[in-house]
Amino acid sequence: MYENIQITYPNFCLGMQAGTFCTINTAGASHILRVKNAAGAIMKDYTLSSNLTNDLKALEYVGPLDHTGSIDGATFFTLEKVSSSQCKIKRWSLDENDSELQLEQTIIKNTGGGYYYDVSAMSVEHYRTSFKTVPQVEFYL
Repeated sequence: MYENIQITYPNFCLGMQAGTFCTINTAGASHILRVKNAAGAIMKDYTLSSNLTNDLKALEYVGPLDHTGSIDGATFFTLEKVSSSQCKIKRWSLDENDSELQLEQTIIKNTGGGYYYDVSAMSVEHYRTSFKTVPQVEFYL
């Protein structure tokens, strides 16, 4: 293998704040999205509105990066392996006021036809761009 980095636990992603990382802790009675800084200190915890019930394979944050604080409504995705033929993709929204990660949508994928869902990882395609102002040109006839 020629990867530059290998993550031991797949429930890890970059955070919305500059220099932060997110992980989901499933050890307790309530599952928690934990935001840590690069030194490993806990910045904030968010309780999941619904515990994960299957093997967590991936966590992905798809919003803007390098903010100075948390963003209400920020979107996260998780991938759970249910079995060798089924998985669940969940879309979550950050509720800053209640310190909660709210479940917004669940997509269940089953093996069938030409598709096979014995999952081990995921990637969410998202785009980042920036805009510049362009001088306005006026035309007179």
